[in-house]
Amino acid sequence: MRIADNSTPLTTTALQTKVGSATARPKVGIANVVAVWLWLGWIANYWFSVVLACALAWLRWRTALGCLVGFYALLFALPRDAGVQMFGSTIGRWIVRRAAEYFAMRVLFEDVHAIRDSGSPLIFALEPHDVLPVSMLAFHATLDWIPGHVCAGLMTSAVFRLPGMKSVYSMLSAHSVDRATFSRLLQRGTSVCFCPGGVQEVIHLERENEVVLFLNARLGFAKLALQHRTPAVPAFTFGLAGTYSHRFMRGPIAERIARTIGFLPGVFWGLGAIPFGPPRPRTLTTVIGKPLPLPAGLPADGSPPPEMVREYHGQFVVAMRALFETHKAAMGMSQVCLRII
Repeated sequence: MRIADNSTPLTTTALQTKVGSATARPKVGIANVVAVWLWLGWIANYWFSVVLACALAWLRWRTALGCLVGFYALLFALPRDAGVQMFGSTIGRWIVRRAAEYFAMRVLFEDVHAIRDSGSPLIFALEPHDVLPVSMLAFHATLDWIPGHVCAGLMTSAVFRLPGMKSVYSMLSAHSVDRATFSRLLQRGTSVCFCPGGVQEVIHLERENEVVLFLNARLGFAKLALQHRTPAVPAFTFGLAGTYSHRFMRGPIAERIARTIGFLPGVFWGLGAIPFGPPRPRTLTTVIGKPLPLPAGLPADGSPPPEMVREYHGQFVVAMRALFETHKAAMGMSQVCLRII
């Protein structure tokens, strides 16, 4: 699943292509659909369980209800890493490889050598979030698409509280996007990938021909980058639009709920119009920019002053906008505008 390196000089129309899926178009086969379902379709599985229980209830409703409650009680009681303990990372690696084909994922670099030779872990800040940030899978260590780095995906802690889903994400080597985990991974020499805009971006998905990134208030990762002396790297995925259709709640109450539980209340559907099921297959291309140089004069005690954090964060926002504007035409999105809030 590796594409040969093209080390020709970078221009505004040509990128250094490093790695990607061997399929030019999304490959929708039974195995790939099953893999994506295991990865993203767990909420739909809850619905199917209820339907199955209702069907069985016509025969022996007490038995059906008892089995359903017992099954999910067991899933809830299992430790987060139960899947890894039972199956290791075999299932996780299989899901990753199949899902990469399902989306015909590829990764393009503005400067692959700067990534490979960074000399330290990197913070890959990936946008946009869309309904689900499925393109984060391109950074998984199984694919080995990020030269010189082993990456860990960070996501909302909500997925680690849901029965079944928490086991799947543990097999995918995912981690919670809290400050302590962030710091622990960087100190261990592991690069991280996360979506700084998060669920707040889902609120603005209704706008046609516009991508909204919720970045202006996200200074936390910039501070962590300076504290750990690990450069931030802007990355943008083209092609996410249309993976899901959706209807979400709007307004201040919905936003408050989203911040509390990590999800925006609503419904979304993709392949086969299945509520909360797997997404539609789309070709996903992630363009990775250059690492942002760390400023001179970083304090030795790891406590950068607020003005230094704001300046570094501002440089990141400018770099993210430039990344999108430079490559959107080549990705078939010339009519799309970027708005950063």
